[in-house]
Amino acid sequence: MLREELDVLVPEDRGPGRPWKPGPPVEAAPAAAAAKPIRIGYARCSTAQQELQSQLDALEPVCKRIFSEKISTRVKTRPELEKALKLAYDIKEAARDQEVILTVHDFKRLARNAVELMTLSNQLQTAGVQLELRTGPLTGIYDPNGMGAMFFAVLAVAAQLDRNYIRAVHRR
Repeated sequence: MLREELDVLVPEDRGPGRPWKPGPPVEAAPAAAAAKPIRIGYARCSTAQQELQSQLDALEPVCKRIFSEKISTRVKTRPELEKALKLAYDIKEAARDQEVILTVHDFKRLARNAVELMTLSNQLQTAGVQLELRTGPLTGIYDPNGMGAMFFAVLAVAAQLDRNYIRAVHRR
């Protein structure tokens, strides 16, 4: 599965069905090719009636693969998010120097609450995977250092308050 995501130079005299024999060393990939990040997209909406296409349209031009689902954040396990994270972690583990970015339309698409969002962000950072937000007040690649971390935490709490308000209004 990773061979589709990574560019690996293979000598022309090697391939399936051919016996292995040592050959000349393979030249290193050009620096420009190694610098190109792999973006994995994730799109989500809460109900089957909500439209997902606008998120997909925003992610499609920049992402190598996009995982999407119509599932509420109240559901603890979101299979497509898990697949996106696994792919990102697998690529990063296989190619440590490869820049891997999980790209979402808005950070509200990722988590139920501020704690979950901060936990996910920390897991991505620990694995060496970056988080990119395409829209909202924190557009761009999330910087977990200094003021970026504080701003992200404030926005995560604001998103949770917004979600709580929406849920309270719908209960009436």
